[in-house]
Amino acid sequence: MNELRIRAGHRAGFLLGALLPAAALQAQQDPSCVAPFSPTTNRADEPMRPLWGGETRHVFSLQIAGVEHTWVVGDGGFVRHRVGTGAFEIQGTPLDARFSLHDVFFLPDGTKGWATGNGGRILETNDRGATWTLLPPTLPGCFGKPATIWRVRFLDAMHGFVCGLQMFCVTTDGGHTWSPVSLANGSAPTMEFYSLEVLGTVNDFVAVAAGQTWGGHCSSGNPGPAAIFRLGGSGTAAVLGSWATASVNLPPNVDMCEDPWDIEFEPSPASIHAATGWLCGGTGTAAGMILRSNDSGANWNFEYGGAVNPGFNTCYGIGVRNATEAVAVGYGGVVQWRDAVGIWRPRKFKDPQGINFTGPLSDATWTDGPSPTCVITGSWGFLRQRSDFTSSTPPAGTWNDLQTASALSNPSQDRYFDVAFRDDLNGFLVGQNGDIVATADGGCSLAPVTFVAGSTPPTATLVGVDYSNGKRFAIAVGTNGGHHNVAYNDNANVPNSHWTRYSGTDLPSSASFVDVDFLTGQVAWALGTQAANNQGNSHLMARTETGGVKWDAFQPAFDSKFTATGFVGIGANEGIVVGSIGTPAVPAAYEVLLLATGVSVQPIACPPGLTGKLNDVAGRGDSLALCDVLAVGGVSDDLTGQGYVLRYVPGSSTTSSMFVIDGLPAAIEFTTVAMAGGGFTLVGMRQRASVRFASSFGQVLVRSNGVNPTWSFARSRTNKPMRAIHVASNLRAWLLAKGDGEDITGEFGTVNDSTLLLWDPQ
Repeated sequence: MNELRIRAGHRAGFLLGALLPAAALQAQQDPSCVAPFSPTTNRADEPMRPLWGGETRHVFSLQIAGVEHTWVVGDGGFVRHRVGTGAFEIQGTPLDARFSLHDVFFLPDGTKGWATGNGGRILETNDRGATWTLLPPTLPGCFGKPATIWRVRFLDAMHGFVCGLQMFCVTTDGGHTWSPVSLANGSAPTMEFYSLEVLGTVNDFVAVAAGQTWGGHCSSGNPGPAAIFRLGGSGTAAVLGSWATASVNLPPNVDMCEDPWDIEFEPSPASIHAATGWLCGGTGTAAGMILRSNDSGANWNFEYGGAVNPGFNTCYGIGVRNATEAVAVGYGGVVQWRDAVGIWRPRKFKDPQGINFTGPLSDATWTDGPSPTCVITGSWGFLRQRSDFTSSTPPAGTWNDLQTASALSNPSQDRYFDVAFRDDLNGFLVGQNGDIVATADGGCSLAPVTFVAGSTPPTATLVGVDYSNGKRFAIAVGTNGGHHNVAYNDNANVPNSHWTRYSGTDLPSSASFVDVDFLTGQVAWALGTQAANNQGNSHLMARTETGGVKWDAFQPAFDSKFTATGFVGIGANEGIVVGSIGTPAVPAAYEVLLLATGVSVQPIACPPGLTGKLNDVAGRGDSLALCDVLAVGGVSDDLTGQGYVLRYVPGSSTTSSMFVIDGLPAAIEFTTVAMAGGGFTLVGMRQRASVRFASSFGQVLVRSNGVNPTWSFARSRTNKPMRAIHVASNLRAWLLAKGDGEDITGEFGTVNDSTLLLWDPQ
């Protein structure tokens, strides 16, 4: 009989989008970092490819006939797989599986497996993941909404368990129907179950799960105590039996850890009833708590972390090599290695350049082979491995990148807020801490720009960047940094070295900008306020005819309760500003026209009865009398929000509701030059509902701009909220996800990452 060794891990995810065949890629001059997929994994129906970013969550490895198979799941519904030490290839999941995946599990023969996460749905495969299908039921969680499912485990093809936010269910028919499990203390309805592990088969099994009582996620109240549950026996009756509370032995004045994120037992134990395993989790005074069991989860003893060992941060995942050695990972890039003599030792996570990683790490697992290797997943799309856990002295080595389907050569740990490209390869991103970075390979790698002698970079957050139509000039603007939050590039042909921070006196010293848009030549507009916020009677519009060197500042007569969010320029002297008025917000827009002595503004009537705000606007044309302008907005509400696309009607000072959607559109842009078929429009979606519900994270709305335009949803392969879009003239576009500060505190701590996606439908 072939040796079978099963290992599993836990937490954080992002996998990278489907590409075209190599010949097509070469013909389109794709960035060098975007490696072609093999024909078996090419997904021609998914032209949106993340270049970097996101999260990789759970990693699972299984040795079959002496060959290691490893699966990783994560952000945007990705599952990827590798054989041995080969390359990871993305497996084909259904197009409607857009939700993030938190877990993946296979039976010992490696043929049948399951993956699950947000959206209350479970994916099933019968061919080692070559194809995946969605099982029919949508499992409910809070308020009857689709559940967040953290774990899936099966004993055989028919008997299995899933657990998550206010749900813990069992199936005896392969996942086609589910029923709630029975807990001895009756606490299932108010608990969130984070971790689950099984040993054995339905004829002789042990199962262990851990969760915490939660009020705040689904109702009012504060977190309650965590608990560990255990079930064992043989046959269907035992599988449907009542889960008993396991015993936990803690030191004095140490409470059971909150958020028990992960459980894992040693692979191939001599007895499934006497296996060694660890549980990790914790926040607050119990941060980084690790418990150990020597009897397959019946009794647990405190081993490390919490108040006894301060400084070890929240632990999200644990990988077990054998009955002695394990690796725990968590928030702040923390890595703890339990060596062969039972001592937990720090192993700081460093990238290949030797730089400490401070983001959340999500999961760890050990693979077999000539040199046993620990594989770790985490935020910013990290998928790394290391095999030098051999000395009691921390080695100087670093974690190595695993070969992935799309390279992650330079993921950033900062947030980016806007993106602009001058051609297929060259562009800028701007963001946190005044960052301006340039790319010469389509966004695959980024390099900080340098400023001309005597000019220092901005230090405030930059939220907007745009190229001139002639592609020579670029301007970046930011918020809450005074007029020094403006920078310009006067020679985009040499993008890395021609940046200058504005230091003149033409702009108010307290200017704060939210958007910038080039109109033609060196003419550009910036939109913002004269104060440190973007609301009230201090609106500001600034115009430059010198590519950002000199500016004219105007105070438009917007409504005093108007909050501006976006601007699009039309022709050389006109444009439209969008935003919202009042609290609760209602959508609002204004025409803007340059006069000899200032600017004139005219309100644009939105459809009656609409609520919410307009988040972005895009347009093309030579004048407001002859233009095509679309604005997107909606209501952000956990349960009932909706979004819409509005179209401006030239000459009538009104807009008309064009498309209503279940989601909150955050960004819009479309092709601005004439081309075959009329080009396309892209709308990036922000979430409608809470992060713990199935939501519209990462969805993209696409419209053909032909004679009969139609709207459809495209799969973006990320579950991150969209922030910005830039469309190139050859129908290629880049979408920037996350990065706007909302929902940066997720399941795994503060996640400040951004995700850059390349849209290429050719």
